[in-house]
Amino acid sequence: MPLTSVRRLENKKMNCKESIELMQEYCSGDISKHDLIKLKQHLDICEECHRKFMEIEKLSIAFDHIPNFKPASDSGEFLDDIIREEYNNTDKSRRFTGIPLWILIPAGIAASIILFFSGFFTGKIQNKQYIEDQEIIALRKEVNETKNLMILNLLEQQSASKRIMAANYAEELEEIKPEVMDALVYSLNNDYSANVRLAALEALSRYTDYPFVRFELIKCFENEKDPIIQLNMINMMVLLNEKSSAYIMQKLIDDEHTPKIVREQAKKGLEILL
Repeated sequence: MPLTSVRRLENKKMNCKESIELMQEYCSGDISKHDLIKLKQHLDICEECHRKFMEIEKLSIAFDHIPNFKPASDSGEFLDDIIREEYNNTDKSRRFTGIPLWILIPAGIAASIILFFSGFFTGKIQNKQYIEDQEIIALRKEVNETKNLMILNLLEQQSASKRIMAANYAEELEEIKPEVMDALVYSLNNDYSANVRLAALEALSRYTDYPFVRFELIKCFENEKDPIIQLNMINMMVLLNEKSSAYIMQKLIDDEHTPKIVREQAKKGLEILL
């Protein structure tokens, strides 16, 4: 082949469909150095592909922080066994290709994510719009449930930083499971770390449309003794226009042991609510 033709092929721009195939190779660790360069060049000019690829990276980093991850359900254990077996059977030369280990998502999850994005981009290319059929919805649900399990696992860790991480991930869930909500409420009420409790409070603030969450927040507010959390609770109740919390603010104002800054904030909050 003439040299000019070779250069023409090398300079040919990759389309989104081809980038999806390379993303799959990237996640599994099978991508070559040449293809990795091509993928990077495409991500530099394609905002949509770059955004989706960053979501894959974010999820892969989250999985790296899960020690001894074991789903509670039977189906989850079955999936975990498949992933572990596939990883152990993978040739070592294919596991290490110059790509950082933290980017290698467990095979089962990687396949689900790639299938989801593949369907996403195929619909966009063919129809100029997003096509969400039942298969894509099912894959989204699978990824979301995996995130819920990951959060539950992290909330049980001894490290406060991992429990904070769990609360931060909970803010990004498309759909929160009741057991995750219960775990966040428990952390808000009982965790020995004030930082973890604040992170749990912030996460729960996203789900105040749930009557259960509002009820638990008010109950926690009434029993709270930490001034920092009290201040955050006052601000939250004002933002939610939660008038049922007015009597708690009045109690804080009347209590001579309430720190001055909390009492003043409670007065301001009470004026707004009433």
